[in-house]
Amino acid sequence: MAEGSPPIIQTREPSGRPTLPELLALAVQSHRDEASTRRALRRRDRTLAVRHGLDREGLPARRRLRGWLRGVEGGRVLARLASGWLALRVVGVLLAALLGVLAALALFRYDGTRPVNVLAVVVVFVALPLVTAALSLVGMLGWLPGSGVLRALSPAGLLWSALQRLPGAVGESAGQLRVELRRHGRLLGGVGKWVGWSFSQAFGLWFVVAGIVTFLVLLATTDLAFGWATTLNLDDSRLQDALAASLWFYPEVTPSVEMIEKTITERATSFEDRYAASPDLFKAWWRPLLWLMVGYALVPRLVLAFAAWFLAGRAVTRAFDRYPGVDEIERRLVTPAVDTAGRLSGEGDVPVGAPDAASDDDTDHAVAAAADLLPAATAVIRW
Repeated sequence: MAEGSPPIIQTREPSGRPTLPELLALAVQSHRDEASTRRALRRRDRTLAVRHGLDREGLPARRRLRGWLRGVEGGRVLARLASGWLALRVVGVLLAALLGVLAALALFRYDGTRPVNVLAVVVVFVALPLVTAALSLVGMLGWLPGSGVLRALSPAGLLWSALQRLPGAVGESAGQLRVELRRHGRLLGGVGKWVGWSFSQAFGLWFVVAGIVTFLVLLATTDLAFGWATTLNLDDSRLQDALAASLWFYPEVTPSVEMIEKTITERATSFEDRYAASPDLFKAWWRPLLWLMVGYALVPRLVLAFAAWFLAGRAVTRAFDRYPGVDEIERRLVTPAVDTAGRLSGEGDVPVGAPDAASDDDTDHAVAAAADLLPAATAVIRW
């Protein structure tokens, strides 16, 4: 290394595949660079490459670009978007968990005078998650009607709009994502779709997880009693057959006909008397309820959440590699800076969007040719 040259600072190289904040930071920085000149961008990026060792031979282009995002403007754009995206996910998880806990506390409320209604629990924590999971699967397969990138967010659409109104980095990140999806709809359309579905599946998953955890905590700390009652024309044998078919994966916990007959609660019959006659039957409902919640609410959401997360990561990686202008950034990082004392005719600090004139960071042959045309020019090469 020549005397007086800046030392090479090795930054921690990112591992794994690109993240959504990195893709957004690339879009934001590219948009900001449109107001700069080619000369300024060449000097800035070449300095970053030398200082952070981004011009090493054999360094993958994707890793070089991710390192550039961490160095340009001190990495402030990427850091703010990353913190905002993390905060956005935390807000979504907390909101989903809060809704799950409140729903479970309302459904499993037991004061000794009225039992927990089994059918109400099945509707909220089994049927509803299963139906929404099926609709999500249909949407992920592209079978839902409608068009537009943000419409693909489905259940997360309203939440996404609400998050944009929050102050600080959360609202900024949500708003920036929406802006970039509109500016580059064709390129980032898949990203918006799968990030939206990933967010939606995570929301539904944490709702179910919070409900199950609350159920188990109440089961361990309180003396719950369960019963069932409905205004529908549903007899004991039909309910037992439906439960047996639903619990095909664990038939040992299927309620017996006797258990169903003795745990029905009616207004004409005192619950206290029925409970005193057979308390174990009223308490035994927790096993089939738990396995119904696990089998039809938790497991489908886990599968869909993992699939959406994987497809979202793949869409982000594809968009990151194909984003317009990444080849130009790569060229500026690996091409040694060349400054001339003279200036070629027509060369100046032109905007990035203007057509290329004779560049002062072209190959050595181009510089040599320019020097032949301008004998008075002196070339200084800074490696």
